[in-house]
Amino acid sequence: MSSPLPFALGLILAGCPPTSQTFDTGAPVPDFTLEDVNPTSESYERSVSPRDFLGIPSAWYFGHSS
Repeated sequence: MSSPLPFALGLILAGCPPTSQTFDTGAPVPDFTLEDVNPTSESYERSVSPRDFLGIPSAWYFGHSS
C-alpha cells in the first residue's frame, strides 16, 4: 500500500495560488514572542521566541480558527 502523504501534499499544493514572491531561506527569522498555549509543553503559558531554540531544529505553526 502506498503512503497517502504524496496525495495529500498534492491536494494542498493544488489549492495554493501561484505567487511570484520569493523568500530568502538563509535570512534570519525576525525576532518575536508568542505565548505557548500547548498544555503538555514544558513552557506552557510562558512567552517563547525563535531565539529560545537557536541551534535546535524547531517548527512553528501559526493557526487560526473562528
